[in-house]
Amino acid sequence: MFFASEFFWKNVKSAYSEEMNGGSFIDYFWMWQSMYTPILRVLHQPLPKVDLVHSVSTGYAGVVASYMKETQGIPFILTEHGIYSREREEEILQSYWIPAPYKPRWVRFFHHLSREAYNAADEIIALFERNREYQEWIGAPSEKTKIIANGIAERQIQEVVERLITTSFKSVPSSA
Repeated sequence: MFFASEFFWKNVKSAYSEEMNGGSFIDYFWMWQSMYTPILRVLHQPLPKVDLVHSVSTGYAGVVASYMKETQGIPFILTEHGIYSREREEEILQSYWIPAPYKPRWVRFFHHLSREAYNAADEIIALFERNREYQEWIGAPSEKTKIIANGIAERQIQEVVERLITTSFKSVPSSA
């Protein structure tokens, strides 16, 4: 098992020494295991063969999409309605179950997952400019980013509504 390997042990010990955050090594060890268990589990699942992969977020979904792109040689489109790593950052900072010395490591972990998904993606789509700016701040290459607004074309909808109203009332019988 990976978490019992010498490779994992050496990496955790080395990272703990480098970070010198003063927290318990046992907590640090379990934190690393908690971070990487979901990734290893999902990447060991059978994945479908497809022509294109789309992910609605970075994070674990972005890891899977990046892996599929790499192993299958297919395009990867990423759309983010929110900014996944920023949402995780807010949750982490408010959490009571993550010891304070380890919160920065968790935040960096999710920003790292986002950067990897951004680098792997062929196109990165945000719903509005501020989120595109966040994507670039986290590490998205600007040439891959674009905005597709999440909204409706009011004029086109108004035209449809007017046509429906006009045609609907023509067929309504008058009451006697």
